Amino acid sequence: MDIENEKKQDLLLAFHSTLLMSRTKEELITNIHEQFRRFFPFSHCSLLLCSDNRTTLRPYVIDPVSKLRDHPLFNWISHHDFAVDDGINNVVLATTEPVVIRISDYADKSDAPTHIPIIRESGLNEVLAISLPAESGAIGMLCFFSENENTFNPHVYPILQSAAPIIAKSTVSFLR
Repeated sequence: MDIENEKKQDLLLAFHSTLLMSRTKEELITNIHEQFRRFFPFSHCSLLLCSDNRTTLRPYVIDPVSKLRDHPLFNWISHHDFAVDDGINNVVLATTEPVVIRISDYADKSDAPTHIPIIRESGLNEVLAISLPAESGAIGMLCFFSENENTFNPHVYPILQSAAPIIAKSTVSFLR
């Protein structure tokens, strides 16, 4: 077994045991942060969930160390429903592949989603997002934020893809 496969297996085993011990959604996001931090740099992460009719996404839990928390509109952004069909969210939810979003590609567009300027004003420049798969389709997405561009190495994508179903199942368990 090569080193990358060993790392991936280690992460998945750690995820299974760590996520099973998560008693709250806040513990869940903290555990996700700690596990992924071993593999790549990022500022913070967040989980967003789809509405029942899958037309909107709402932040479910935002990492306690999020730079967004210092923004004057944090309360609004953390409780707001965002359209799935916004040119970004729909792209992430339509695939099982991780998607890198460079905030500068959208920030100056007049039709940019409303959360993009808030992300940019918080000093964040890149997002790595992956859909959370379930039998009936994606239930939401996991996003990792970075202050820098070109932060996310494609070598971590297989780890994200393998962990996404585990995270989806753990998240669903809190919704019951």
